[in-house]
Amino acid sequence: MAGGRRPRAGARGERQRQQEQPSRHRASLRPAGRRFWHPGKATRPRRRHRKEGRTVPERFGAPRSARRLLLALGLGLAALTATGLSSAAIATSHTGDAKLHPFTINSPNFREDRPLPVSAEANAPAFGCNGQNQAPALRWQNVPAGTMSFAFTMNDVDAPVAGGFHHWIVYNIPAAVHELAGHGQNPFTEGTNSAGTTAFFGPCPPPTGQVHHYIFTVYALSVAQVPGDHLTFEQLLQAIAPDVVGATSTIGTFRRPLDD
Repeated sequence: MAGGRRPRAGARGERQRQQEQPSRHRASLRPAGRRFWHPGKATRPRRRHRKEGRTVPERFGAPRSARRLLLALGLGLAALTATGLSSAAIATSHTGDAKLHPFTINSPNFREDRPLPVSAEANAPAFGCNGQNQAPALRWQNVPAGTMSFAFTMNDVDAPVAGGFHHWIVYNIPAAVHELAGHGQNPFTEGTNSAGTTAFFGPCPPPTGQVHHYIFTVYALSVAQVPGDHLTFEQLLQAIAPDVVGATSTIGTFRRPLDD
């Protein structure tokens, strides 16, 4: 070519091969099927960290005590929502300041998710239980607006029967009453428990050492009276379904043989 020399194709091709060869060489060192991270790049492989202050589940989902509580409320929800009640009504109160002053229940005889008093054990020799069958006292606070009466249930969610074993059912508790004093001291309507009696039936789990969880739930109702005597757990939930304005629960535990 006039005025200059044209670069030979061979030299130009050689330079291109030298520029491309390092990238091809690096690519060949990348592990197959994995993203390759280079220190000069902004992104790094993701690492999983536990959030500080977060409760680590024992197995999956929520912590065990929370799972028990959700299960118990879920049993009530299943029956109540089947008759038309919204899940929001059963889960919380409808008061405007419910978040600041939540509807809660507790007992002076046991702490949340801790053992029930030994005196609560059932007096049922046929099942190997020879306790005093004394119900713990329960108290509730910050009731929802519009409450006219209360209903109450105690359920063993670990019992080997469908839906759990219902130990205590009480209803037609006046709105002015915010406690159950214990077995034999409550002039309210009592339902039929899973043992077939209309009274408190204390815990009597199998003597395997397994901890059973007992859920004490109080329902706030917008009616003053629930019709019917000696209602079972299922009958009570069906009767109160349209009238529940809030519910709250607490958990107590029991095991046999008794702890020393």
